[in-house]
Amino acid sequence: MFGWFRKRQKATGNTDRHLRAVVGAGVYRRTDGQVIYNMLDPMMQQFLARCVGAIKKSGLRAKGTGQFSILLGDSQRHELRLDEFWARYAVGQDQEVFEDVVQVARKTLGT
Repeated sequence: MFGWFRKRQKATGNTDRHLRAVVGAGVYRRTDGQVIYNMLDPMMQQFLARCVGAIKKSGLRAKGTGQFSILLGDSQRHELRLDEFWARYAVGQDQEVFEDVVQVARKTLGT
């Protein structure tokens, strides 16, 4: 079923990349237990995109990842995990969560 994915991983050289499992997402693992793919549901995808958009709108560089996190800054060495923010947002779709994501991103980068 995931033959296409294995071929892509070998072609791009990402065979040794270690992903962490995302709570609430469809997690696909190899037989040895290593996570090879996190399938976010549409609402999680939208949340990730809105968080990235809010951070970019504040003037910071950001890029979403397949581990339900955001890489911050020009070097993208700082990772902001969204699990905690998602748990709050999923309960009541509180829009203040996006402001909190931006604040934590600024604090992480020291700006």
